[in-house]
Amino acid sequence: MEFTNKDRKYLELAEKWLNNTITPHEEIEFSEWYNANQDNVVMLSAAFAENEEILRNRILQNIQYRKEKDDKVISLRRYSFIRVAAAAAAILILLTGGAWYYFYQKPEAGITKNNSDTDRFKNDIDPGSDKAVLTLADGSEIILDNAQTGTLTQQGNTKIILLDAGQLAYNTHGTKANGEVLYNTISTPKGGQYQIVLADGSKVWMNAASSLRFPTAFAGKQRNVELTGEAYFEVAKNAAMPFNVQVNDLNVQVLGTHFNVMAYNDENVIKTTLLEGAVKVTKGTVAGLLKPGQQAKMDKDAGNIKIATADVEETMAWKNGLFLFNNDDIKTIMRQISRWYDVNISFEGNIPAKNFTWQISRNTNVSQVLKMLELTKEVHFKITGKNIVVMP
Repeated sequence: MEFTNKDRKYLELAEKWLNNTITPHEEIEFSEWYNANQDNVVMLSAAFAENEEILRNRILQNIQYRKEKDDKVISLRRYSFIRVAAAAAAILILLTGGAWYYFYQKPEAGITKNNSDTDRFKNDIDPGSDKAVLTLADGSEIILDNAQTGTLTQQGNTKIILLDAGQLAYNTHGTKANGEVLYNTISTPKGGQYQIVLADGSKVWMNAASSLRFPTAFAGKQRNVELTGEAYFEVAKNAAMPFNVQVNDLNVQVLGTHFNVMAYNDENVIKTTLLEGAVKVTKGTVAGLLKPGQQAKMDKDAGNIKIATADVEETMAWKNGLFLFNNDDIKTIMRQISRWYDVNISFEGNIPAKNFTWQISRNTNVSQVLKMLELTKEVHFKITGKNIVVMP
């Protein structure tokens, strides 16, 4: 069988994985390619069966090599690729032996993988997508995921334009707002995300289950918006008009910068992470100034603000289409899964107090995310309608 260029690409990635030279980006690409066909049948030649014991031993050696030394933290950035290790080892053994392999759809022709998951994950759930509701100043609503591109409406001197699926823009005629200041609110549901360009040119990416209240045009000496949930901001520079994000009684003030604010009601802390520029975080008489690469955490109960070095990669993972956790507990992980897949989470039994380090694309069905977590043997899941049950 002749290998295509695409085949050879994944063969090279398999070899890199086994040699521990694969980059994080390549690792994700290789994992998604392999996991995309988990319900298919794998057809293998006789050469595979003859080398089954060798394959098994090699897989176990690779798994053991990649396990974290600290048993309290289960790292799925490596450990999560156990199934990929099997694929990689099989591919290389077959290639070395001159054998052939391919994915085939006829169940009777080969070995079916993961049949035991059929019942538990039969009610699979698609990932979230671009969807939001825009509430205008008069209380009327526009469902953005059903709207046609182009001008949706006009409020005062401002045109509201749907640029394409997932992006809304406010276009103000003239240099400033005239007359009454009108406020709109854009809200993403669970399982939704959206991007908006405000009247001053500032860009806002909104995560699931979030809302932003903002003026249709900015006037006066400040640009003020109100946030619930999570959003990433790229604020247009204007030294004469500071930009303020109000989150309950916490204020984030900037002139022009890139930063992320996470302020969900079901989280114990509000996190402000700075990527570029400068940010001042204030709560009452308590204030802190952030430098790029730093994060301010405000404890909702204590009311104090702590500034520390940020894990920018983890903070920005949602905007980059990833779930990425670094030593997080299962409840923290499941809150994100709940918001992105629009599901309810419940826990049964004595769930181990373990922390996890792992990453996977957010553009996968929820079953693939759950199966990855199950590789740790610490937690198991069952999907019933829009409910996910977490079990030991």
